[in-house]
Amino acid sequence: NNKVDVPFLQTIYNYTATTTTTNNMTTTANDNNNNKRQVILFGTSADPPTGLGGHTGIVTHLSSLEGGYDEIRVLPVYQHMFANKRGKQVPYEDRMEMCRLSFQGIPKVKVSNIEQVCFDEIVKQQQQEQNEKEEITKIPPSIRVGTADILDHLLSIEPNTDFSLVLGSDTFMDLTAWKWRRSKDVVNLVGGRILVIHRMVESVDNDEIRKILEERVDRLNQELCQQTDKDNESDIAENSVQIIEIPSLSSVSSSFVRTSVDESSLIKENGMLMPSVLEYIKKKNMYGFAPLVAANEEM
Repeated sequence: NNKVDVPFLQTIYNYTATTTTTNNMTTTANDNNNNKRQVILFGTSADPPTGLGGHTGIVTHLSSLEGGYDEIRVLPVYQHMFANKRGKQVPYEDRMEMCRLSFQGIPKVKVSNIEQVCFDEIVKQQQQEQNEKEEITKIPPSIRVGTADILDHLLSIEPNTDFSLVLGSDTFMDLTAWKWRRSKDVVNLVGGRILVIHRMVESVDNDEIRKILEERVDRLNQELCQQTDKDNESDIAENSVQIIEIPSLSSVSSSFVRTSVDESSLIKENGMLMPSVLEYIKKKNMYGFAPLVAANEEM
């Protein structure tokens, strides 16, 4: 059942418009004239970062957006929120380096290790709190660092920055169905500035998916407008939640790249992988290029 029927925000930041846009949009990051830096945050597992048909195409498009964005900050995931997905990615340092290689030369782009920094600081804080209670509880700490924690940290060290969040359409739907940890805090902390990537991939369901996504975006923007009308004290720019369609995107996925050993297909028109990333993968013997171990070697 694809019908969107979830309660939206009751209390949130204030907004001034309801708009759904496409790849022809003009963003309005600096319309509030607050003189803050405008930074787009693009979080990704980057395992590996894909080419112009995927991650690199997204970052390239974000870099070209109008509206006064000062920086596109790529945040490779350091520690997955879900325990069953941890330890299954290639090392963080390798994913950071592949991002640098894949996005090098794109204006305004910075690959940041802030997720690792934030994780380490929260681990220290939680361990300290646990140590103070250990004589009573004896419960080992459970460390979970989510998007809201990272935004808290960023805003504490960069108070003069407005952050915008880039999400894929599926991720956006999960966030606004409040499935994330501190979902509403995430929307609050970025002031509703969310850019939703919708892939224009041919499929029988694509029109229906687009319709459902537009309904969700419109409903969220309407709720934000209602809060503005109530408080009448908003310095947030118009067009807070926007849909972006990027013509270069294809159905390429990191999971497909991880299992492929067809070099010519991987770098064809740089769609799946940038050549420098493929060379790095081969050099480090990762994914499909890892040495094969004979399963029956001792039989």
